Amino acid sequence: MAVMSDETRLLCDRVLDCLRAFYAGHADSDGEGAGDAAEVADALAGPLACAPPDEVETFAATRHFLPALERASAGSMAGLAEALRAAAPHFAWMQSAGYRREMPREFLDNYAALCLIGPGGPYISDRVRVGLVLFGPDLYYPAHHHPARELYCVIGGTAEWWRAGEEPALRPPGSVLLHTENQDHVMTMRGDGLLALWAWTGDIHSPAVLTRREGVLV
Repeated sequence: MAVMSDETRLLCDRVLDCLRAFYAGHADSDGEGAGDAAEVADALAGPLACAPPDEVETFAATRHFLPALERASAGSMAGLAEALRAAAPHFAWMQSAGYRREMPREFLDNYAALCLIGPGGPYISDRVRVGLVLFGPDLYYPAHHHPARELYCVIGGTAEWWRAGEEPALRPPGSVLLHTENQDHVMTMRGDGLLALWAWTGDIHSPAVLTRREGVLV
């Protein structure tokens, strides 16, 4: 296993400290998903092994990352945004293999995800998976679901969110919302796109899948 340099470790540790503070703070609130935040905070409380990624791939969507952090720097997630900006050169973005097979080029050129904690690291955990997702402006993310419970926090940008059983609602920066196990959800990005923090608990290994009814994407 490759070894992370001291400089990179320091930058990534600052991100980890911000994540620990966010989840611990939300766990102490009466906000949506506070119980899930407590589970994540507990998993992050102790020392975590870390390692640099084995390989780094380039995605067109990452052109939206620094502008999203710039917008977030004046909001409630400013501390995390600054830590992410400093550590950004060391991140290994990815895309779901299933989405790469099924989604159109317009979507793939405006979508990327990043795992910060969990299988795929750079911080290793078998209890939770925590990361970022980045979308370009006016992008439609069709209905999808996964066995994991998913706690979202919007860092920058705004999206209209639909969750099965609810009416669509706009979610601006600072919004925290929970997707339960296999709950269908849809996101429609507004003009600034979206940068969001996500955390999976439960089944953190099974990927998200697009929802189909009678062979058609919902």
